[in-house]
Amino acid sequence: MKGTLRAFALGFLLGAVPLLLVAWRRPPPPPVVVLEPVPVPVERRVSTLEPVLLEVTVTAYSSTPDQTDATPFVTASGRRVRPGIVAVSRDLEARGLTFGTRLLITDVGGPGCGALARELVGKTLEVDDRMHARKRQQLDVWMPSRAEALRFGRCRARVVALVEPGGGS
Repeated sequence: MKGTLRAFALGFLLGAVPLLLVAWRRPPPPPVVVLEPVPVPVERRVSTLEPVLLEVTVTAYSSTPDQTDATPFVTASGRRVRPGIVAVSRDLEARGLTFGTRLLITDVGGPGCGALARELVGKTLEVDDRMHARKRQQLDVWMPSRAEALRFGRCRARVVALVEPGGGS
């Protein structure tokens, strides 16, 4: 009986091995080829921002502790300072000029306006910082050095801001 069982087991194993080898050698399925592009639905956001024209005083500041707080290289939004950022007075922030708002400088002038300020005309800046509570109707442009901030001067400027509806009243 043991011999028959061994013969059966051996025959079973030998019969199963070719099946395993055939299964192993089966080629992989062919790759899927897309001949036409598949349309993917894209959600488009409609901008609800409204342009607001402002006439404000524009000055400049640099990252020195006497012009900022204890963290001179970090803005009020928590990001690092960089060219193209602006601090806004809190009254303008209340009108909708919040962090991330884009500002287009359309005109600068005035008796104390420096050449660096005139270079801003036509440039887009981003609100990323907040001024001291005593300031009103004012923007403060960040400059890399105190000397550049002083050369900037004090100007009157026309600025176009894109704000949420109802925020620019």
